[in-house]
Amino acid sequence: MEQHVFEALQGTLSADDTVRQNSEQALKRLELDTGFPLAAANIALADEAGLAERQAAIVQIRGYVSRHWSIGSAKYEPGPIPDQQAKAQVREKVFLLLTSANRKLRMVAAAVVANMAVYDWPDEWPQLFSQLVELLHGSHDQVQAALSVFGEWVNSDMSEQQLDQIGVLIPELRRIFGSSDYNSDTHVLAVRVFTDCIDIIAIMSDTRREFVDAHVPPILREWIDHILHAIRQPLASSNNGPAILLKTECVKALVKIVIGIPRYIGPHSPAILEALWSQLQELQEPYLHAF
Repeated sequence: MEQHVFEALQGTLSADDTVRQNSEQALKRLELDTGFPLAAANIALADEAGLAERQAAIVQIRGYVSRHWSIGSAKYEPGPIPDQQAKAQVREKVFLLLTSANRKLRMVAAAVVANMAVYDWPDEWPQLFSQLVELLHGSHDQVQAALSVFGEWVNSDMSEQQLDQIGVLIPELRRIFGSSDYNSDTHVLAVRVFTDCIDIIAIMSDTRREFVDAHVPPILREWIDHILHAIRQPLASSNNGPAILLKTECVKALVKIVIGIPRYIGPHSPAILEALWSQLQELQEPYLHAF
């Protein structure tokens, strides 16, 4: 199976239209074998395989998960669904790609892990959340990969049962956002995931009022201080793109807080208004020059 998948993947990279189209059709047929995702995962992990083939393999797994992993998928196509043993093997191998030295492999793997999580966590993949939190203490590349998974996975579809996990995740995000050890891109990812967490807290603030009342005020005290610090940072005379992107994400987070959980924002309102007003004044002259 693995050799057949590898040859088909190679064919999809061909410049010859006929070869490429035949190989794409071959992959569609191979997808109907429950051994396909494990074979593709082995190729994606194989250092001896070409990088192009490895990238093609993980992309194929991403499509396979959408089409054949669960009957509950909106993109499900008729065909056999892998058994739990096969799924566990594929999950393990795809998760390993989050530590790959190649950014493209890591980012596609992050999307695949997030997609699997929708169907498999917590019942079939209970250790996933703790594995990702552990990865948040790894290398910078691993931290970005884990944040990318959370960025695609953490959303309003999460149930009330997952609120406790959100309570574990938010301090980790704050640690990353507040640390100068990470670059602006990583800070942006941390703020985006935090903003998604606020959405979930807002949705569940009535049904889990006691939990929210106990946890949100200290969370906001820490986060708003760091958010306002980022907003107040002066812009450099050039190369402002990363700084502006971070400020933008910080403002989006504040908007989510104000709209989603307004009853907790009162003590922070003066500082928020002062920081935003100062930022508007700072940006007035550059804006007038630009437009």
